[in-house]
Amino acid sequence: MFKGFRPKASQVLSAYLKQTGEPPWTSYFVKYRNVVNDQFGKSHFNWPVGSSNYHVLRTGCFPYIKYHCTKRPYQDLTLEDSLMGIIKLMNLGIPTLMYGFAATALITHRETVYLPEGEVLIYFLLKTEKKKPAGESEEHEMSESLSEDEDEKPKKSAASKRKVPAKKDKETKDNTKKRGMKQDADEHQPTKKAKGEFVNKIETDLSKLSFDCDKTTNSGDKWNFKISTWNVAGLRAWVKKNGLDFLKHEKPDILCLQETKCSEKKLPPEVNTDGYHKYWLSGEREGYSGVALYSKEKPLNVKYGIGIKEHDSEGRVITAEYDKFYLVTAYVPNAGQGLKTLPKRMKWDPDFRNYLKKLDKEKPVILCGDLNVAHNPIDLANPKTNTKSAGFTQEERDGMTEMLKQGFVDTFRHFYPELSGAYTFWSYFNNARARNTGWRLDYFIVSERLLPQVCDNVIRSQIFGSDHCPITLFMHL
Repeated sequence: MFKGFRPKASQVLSAYLKQTGEPPWTSYFVKYRNVVNDQFGKSHFNWPVGSSNYHVLRTGCFPYIKYHCTKRPYQDLTLEDSLMGIIKLMNLGIPTLMYGFAATALITHRETVYLPEGEVLIYFLLKTEKKKPAGESEEHEMSESLSEDEDEKPKKSAASKRKVPAKKDKETKDNTKKRGMKQDADEHQPTKKAKGEFVNKIETDLSKLSFDCDKTTNSGDKWNFKISTWNVAGLRAWVKKNGLDFLKHEKPDILCLQETKCSEKKLPPEVNTDGYHKYWLSGEREGYSGVALYSKEKPLNVKYGIGIKEHDSEGRVITAEYDKFYLVTAYVPNAGQGLKTLPKRMKWDPDFRNYLKKLDKEKPVILCGDLNVAHNPIDLANPKTNTKSAGFTQEERDGMTEMLKQGFVDTFRHFYPELSGAYTFWSYFNNARARNTGWRLDYFIVSERLLPQVCDNVIRSQIFGSDHCPITLFMHL
């Protein structure tokens, strides 16, 4: 459940259309009490999402708002919107009110819309009220039957396990049994082509990309070691979108993942790829936080957490020791909506910094992951309007500065000190990725004495599959 926060109805609309792959059409209900009605007065309007434009017919039918969305080119809908408004005034809203009461009795299915701050339920009269891409089979539908006793209020993504609906149709039970787990907050379903071939939902033909690096160290040595890191915003969702194809094409010596949101007992079988030793860490709360590490070489030692219980209970750090260095992958706490968890972040930063300093006294350190801070104004698109936003407060930025003062280097800024527009995170809303309105939140930080062995730090911004993109460090060891 959202605590002290409700998403805007427009946010839910954009997130749902994006989440479902921009379908040709869809029709759904959302409860007034679960959203901020920021589209009040709008009846018929255009709505751009990704590369698509939708004609949206919006109707208030208490206790719901009804949306009917059809993918069509932009068209001036001013006249249609005005006519719909006049019709509403003439009939005093009585037909739509009756429609709302009828919908309460007739709704049989619901889906979860995933937002950065949490989840919102939307509702359907029919399970088929969404036209799927050609060839997508019914078994990949995200809708579930409603249970009469299930909590219908918005739920927070970081909450503990969702209740299992009391009643499910046979199809949903079969799918659940096959997966060996319930659908959790981070799941999205893959689509299929007519012949059963999975579509690459990371939206990029990886075979057309180069995963090599033509840069060398200052002494002229070509890279022979590669590390990649990626906040996948839910491991199971990422796997279902064929995110593991990235591993096959990039072929890193080490791959680090953050925000896996998946306990080890619920890992999908696809993650057991050949050629890698795999290590998993999840938090005590199901569906929250979590990090993972793939390594071609078996580490000398692997440590989970930083040795402080209040931090380690959330599953944020894995440390792998190798002959020549320590590899630390981290998912740093976010300061939260309204900076509610900034005090927690202020406790984390010095504790984590001290942990890295201790490691650095023994061996050089490579830190990678989602550090949840844009260090300088150049590291986000709109610095002036985000000075009080999580990830760009002065406190968080100072924390990063203090870390770098301890003998560490931000490798990307070392190679590209003046490069603007280089981001690793984009909100799902307002077409942010297409407009490159982003933040650089993901880093490779290395001990200064390792810097001569670093060839390059590459942001793979053309690779989709999450609200973050992967980044890769090339080294000569």
